[in-house]
Amino acid sequence: MRDPAKDTQMREDINSLVNVASTLEPAEVFERTRAFEDKYLNDPDFDQSDLDVTQLLYSFYETYKRYGDALRIYRRDRAIRGMVPFHNHLEFIALLDASGERAIASDFTDRPDNLGSGRSILIAGAPKSGTTFVESTLMELSGMPFVPFNLDYSLYSGSLVPQLMVNQLENDVIAKEHCFATQLNIAAIQALVPHTIVLTRNIFDCLVSMRDMQVQPTVGFTSAFYEPHLNEMDEVSQLDAVASRFASFYIEFFVSWTRAICDGAVNARLWTYDDLMADKLAGLREVTAYCGIQASDAEIEKAAGMVGADRAKSRLNVGRTGRGVEAFSDEQKDRVNALTRFYPDIDFAPIGLS
Repeated sequence: MRDPAKDTQMREDINSLVNVASTLEPAEVFERTRAFEDKYLNDPDFDQSDLDVTQLLYSFYETYKRYGDALRIYRRDRAIRGMVPFHNHLEFIALLDASGERAIASDFTDRPDNLGSGRSILIAGAPKSGTTFVESTLMELSGMPFVPFNLDYSLYSGSLVPQLMVNQLENDVIAKEHCFATQLNIAAIQALVPHTIVLTRNIFDCLVSMRDMQVQPTVGFTSAFYEPHLNEMDEVSQLDAVASRFASFYIEFFVSWTRAICDGAVNARLWTYDDLMADKLAGLREVTAYCGIQASDAEIEKAAGMVGADRAKSRLNVGRTGRGVEAFSDEQKDRVNALTRFYPDIDFAPIGLS
């Protein structure tokens, strides 16, 4: 705590700044504000009893739409409180979005020993797009273990859990999640994940493969609430049910990651299942190089062969390109294609839509 005279002076200075701000040119306002910050906020005596000042500065910057400055003050305020900015994640994500700034590890953890050496790889894949095959192959090549970044896989909820990611900051791990590039997920990836692999596939092949999975009995996992009745339906109704639940899911998954990559919001690369499976060696060579995994062609071929021969490791189904287009009627395909009209900025050719 600073001495009373210094404390009084600080409050006189901040009140004076607030009172005259409307009469000054913006450049002078921000010059005075930064001088105030340098004088008081970096003072070692500045503590929790002075947080009303950070709140004034924060509100001031927000009023003037100086969101980058507001984010800086917000981070300082949370550090003094002994909280990470992510504690109030809605406000924090709104500030990131408004400022155009990127999230950093200290937004999610206050443990400096955790801001270290780990190399996390996130596989963000549409369901039934070869995610388990790629994950298992990378695990074979790298020796890196799988860890979850999500607590609930039911219904493919897809929200990453930053604390699970923070726990792995010092480790080399691989995570596989069916997650969208939402603002929260993007922030967590920016701060905590060096490499993100995005996998997509022809949407009709995904949908028919999803139907094949759902008609099999599962324990402890639900991907759609119609599943108990799926085996009672004829094939047309089964495909209708799957498309009604997952067509928009696949489209929005693709849209979210396409925009995030094009905007440079994340360090991510997108591969399609068809390209990877057409030439596994070439595709996996690109994937391993992107992730910084050292592997020879012989090692890649051996690992891919081992995983591909073990259905439990690969979870590959029929895997034939074009099977979905054959299974769905023209009317069903038209209904799925019609969903693309809501996203005029996106080229849907990589997932088989026009």
